[in-house]
Amino acid sequence: FAPGLTGTIELSEPLTITDDLKIRGPGADRLAISGVEQTRVFAVFPAELADDPFRTPTPEQLAAAPEATIQGITIQDGRATDALGFDPTNDETAVFAFGAGLYNMGGDVRLDGVHFVANTLANAVTAGAAVANEFGGTLTVSHSHFEGNVSSGALIGVGGAITSDLGPTTEGVTGQPQVTILHSSFVNNVAQAAAGYLEGVPFSGLGGGGAILNVTGIMDVSHSRFEGNAAFGGTGGEGATSGGPAFGGAIISGDVSPFGIADSSLRVTSSRFVGNSATAGGGASDAISGGIAAGGAINMDNGTMGMLIDNLFEGNTVRGGGGGPAAPGGLATGGALATSGGAEVTMQRNRVVGNTAQGGNGGEDGNAAAGRGGGLGSHSIQLDGFFPGTAAVSSSSDWFSGNVAHGGIGGGIYNEGEMSVRGGRIVGNEAIGGSEVLIDFVPGYVFTGAALGGGISNLGMLRLHASTLQGNLAIGADDGVGPNVLVSPNSVATFPGLAVGAGLHNIDEATVTHTRIVGNQALGGDNNAGSFAGVANGGGIHSDGNLRLTHGYLGDNKAVGGNGNVGDISPGTGAGGGVTSGSVTALFGLRSASIVVERSVVTGNEAVGGNDNEPLFVVPPAHAPSAALGGGVLVYQGSADLSRLAITHNRAVGGNNGPAVGAGVFFFGLIGPVEAQLSDSLVAKNHAIGGNGEQGIGGGIAVGSQGSFFGGPVHLDVTRTLVVGNTVTGGETGDGLGGGIYNGEDGELRLAHSRVFRNIARGGDDGGEGRGGGLYNLGDVELVRSRIFANFASTDVELPGVRNLFG
Repeated sequence: FAPGLTGTIELSEPLTITDDLKIRGPGADRLAISGVEQTRVFAVFPAELADDPFRTPTPEQLAAAPEATIQGITIQDGRATDALGFDPTNDETAVFAFGAGLYNMGGDVRLDGVHFVANTLANAVTAGAAVANEFGGTLTVSHSHFEGNVSSGALIGVGGAITSDLGPTTEGVTGQPQVTILHSSFVNNVAQAAAGYLEGVPFSGLGGGGAILNVTGIMDVSHSRFEGNAAFGGTGGEGATSGGPAFGGAIISGDVSPFGIADSSLRVTSSRFVGNSATAGGGASDAISGGIAAGGAINMDNGTMGMLIDNLFEGNTVRGGGGGPAAPGGLATGGALATSGGAEVTMQRNRVVGNTAQGGNGGEDGNAAAGRGGGLGSHSIQLDGFFPGTAAVSSSSDWFSGNVAHGGIGGGIYNEGEMSVRGGRIVGNEAIGGSEVLIDFVPGYVFTGAALGGGISNLGMLRLHASTLQGNLAIGADDGVGPNVLVSPNSVATFPGLAVGAGLHNIDEATVTHTRIVGNQALGGDNNAGSFAGVANGGGIHSDGNLRLTHGYLGDNKAVGGNGNVGDISPGTGAGGGVTSGSVTALFGLRSASIVVERSVVTGNEAVGGNDNEPLFVVPPAHAPSAALGGGVLVYQGSADLSRLAITHNRAVGGNNGPAVGAGVFFFGLIGPVEAQLSDSLVAKNHAIGGNGEQGIGGGIAVGSQGSFFGGPVHLDVTRTLVVGNTVTGGETGDGLGGGIYNGEDGELRLAHSRVFRNIARGGDDGGEGRGGGLYNLGDVELVRSRIFANFASTDVELPGVRNLFG
């Protein structure tokens, strides 16, 4: 360019590059080349195609594609409605529009210090508004800036700034494209579709990769910034199945394109993703559901290989589409990151902070949908064009903090696949239930207004090692309504306002080793109506599947029942301050839960019943309102093997008129029989405190079904265990039963080589009685070389001292 040249050069047709060329501009802030919103700006393609760049190339022609280097200019206001290499007279290929700023057809393009601004695409299928790297081309981008580019497709709109793909030749598809992006920025680019999802039409309605689409190729992004990019799914009008999906507010990567399938890989290092979003399309017509959305920043699917190292993901959002009249909203998964369809993803030292997953609202008579994985979501997609199935994720030393799942599954992480987390910090995340949200996993596991897994919700295979789950919240919704199982036996329980597993919620297979689970809280909702209304279950961990916990520390977690709930079964109950295990699906004959806990500490946890909850009718103690069950550990169904544990300083505190049962550990036959072992452990200084006028039961250990309508016998073997210094206190006129151990009517307790001493059973201070300072028994007990001594039972509030009383 001439010395001192500044301003804008306006084009009436594209600048075509068919031979090797270097363009050196004076600086992107000084010189712009504009398509004036009428034409593509640059096109790079083989010289032999100069007379007809729209015909299908041969491999030999592509091999001769040029090398082009462009430096120091702005490329702006380009517009394209076509794609080179595709016959515009062919109905099948005339639908494509690629590369309004620059189209690379198999060449080797280097961009340095180039700005791409406000380039746009329009046609049925659009990809790469700023740059399209097609037909296996090579693209290197450094110190460049992409802003306000828009890929707007009537059916599919992807790659708001850049797309990279293989392409068809006269002898099959090309090899993989390669893209390297260094020290560049992507701001406010958009990929959007207009139409909704059409069943049988692959990728229809998709708005994906607000900044970048990487398919069938190799991409390496480093030291770059992605801010405010957005992907929008199309609106589901007449003929659509749902609103269109939106995947990858900043980047989408996969193995599948319209032109073929090839291995893809995405490597992102030392980059920032801030305020990006993926928003699915709504259902505009009756009975058309909202579209699904995944990956507010990055979505990896269809077998891609992903590696994310030393990145920041902050303030990104994924939103499901709203349902049409009488239709449900769409799911939203992975506020920052989403994986699916056989993707294999490795993460190291990333910070995933303050991201949000928000499910779509339902129509007039439709349910709202869940938000899943405020930070990271691994799920399965059931849409044409996408591989079914889940992903494998390996996370090492990543930080998930302050992420939120509204409608409320997995505040930090949601997993349906195989996931390994090592050295992770999952801190201060929230799963927040929505009263209009319906969660439907399997029969018997249908919830309204539930919050599941404040830190992690696992529906797949999870391995958690040397990590921290701290300060996460599961908050059940208020003001929800569901059926009452006992009143309407044919109805499906919906557990309105339920809060489950504030640290970890597991309904499949989880192994947790050398991990701290501290200060998490499950908070049941208020003013709900229905079975299990406002229940909080599992302040630290709740497992509805198979859980193995070794060398763990469960401390200061809480399960707090809600207030003002009404129902036939346990409204406002706080259950399992530290950890709970049991499967409600056992009611339907589907499966049983199991838990193994070894060499761990369970201390300072609390189960707290709510206040002012009301039963529909008189129920047995098992279903009483405002109860506190299992301050440290609650096993309410299935099998348990607990060994080498310190279960200390836990509390069960009944709410107004609520009993407290099993401050240390409660083996509770709520749903069928329980088979359990407790060995080589210490159960010490736990305290069960009944609510007003209600009993405190089992200061250290409680066993039995408490008269549950669905219960069965509970068999517990206690071996080589110390039960010492525990206390049970009745509320006001309530009795305190079993300061050390309570064994109920259907309890089968074997106590071998153990000692029970210095425990206290204390009645309420307004006439309650303390009974069984060491052991209170209503069932079957077998003692084998055990000692019960120096325990105390009293109606006095002020105890004169420890006495050696038996019985």
